[in-house]
Amino acid sequence: MDARYTLRHRNRGTLFRIAPEKLHRRLQYLDRVVEGGVSAHQRPDTRPGVEASETIYVLDGLSEPTERLVAVERRDEARLQGHASLMSEPAAMPVPRGAEDLIVFAEKAKNGGRYAAANAAFALALHEYFPSIECSLSVRERPKTPTGGMTDGYYDLAYIQDGEEETCIPIPKLRGAVAYWFAAHADRREPISHNRDTSGAGPTIADLEAAVGRTRVRKAALAILGNDSVRERYASQAEAEAQNGPA
Repeated sequence: MDARYTLRHRNRGTLFRIAPEKLHRRLQYLDRVVEGGVSAHQRPDTRPGVEASETIYVLDGLSEPTERLVAVERRDEARLQGHASLMSEPAAMPVPRGAEDLIVFAEKAKNGGRYAAANAAFALALHEYFPSIECSLSVRERPKTPTGGMTDGYYDLAYIQDGEEETCIPIPKLRGAVAYWFAAHADRREPISHNRDTSGAGPTIADLEAAVGRTRVRKAALAILGNDSVRERYASQAEAEAQNGPA
């Protein structure tokens, strides 16, 4: 998991330094999506010996006063609370311009519990950038006679990596031909423990479509994904368009 994400999760009430322009972008996002919105208030700078004012930003809709303060902006610095940073993560997402960006998108989507968006980003990265990305496979299936159930198979993971970024998807989520390729040709790797925190706000499929285009996402999902809600979504849309014409 992203070390910065983990740090912010473990220190949710801490105010982390942030560039003012990034702070404003995140506050605008919170103002749109959080009930009650964000309000700004002026007060004297709380640092000893500093004769100036500072702006504090609070979430008005929260019931606990101690949780309302989300950011402080001073003449020489700006700081955003760790939990507010997690909540506003989609506001910090750049437009994906390559495989590495799509992998980052997938990981941030997972951090917010948006696994469908993560699977769509995985499919797009694999579909458009293979073979320039690295592919690997970890298998944790218990040795037993197959029964037809796939529960354990969700611990068998296909990985893609570009640069320093990597993400994975359960093998049963892939189309049969794609899963076979990973099983037959991808480098094997040791399984690692997964204990992901998903309390953040993750980007959605709509965010991915807005960034790169719905046609690209749908084409990749249909080519790469198998037993997955994302493929079912685009397959049903394609069927409806074939019958009724594009919406």
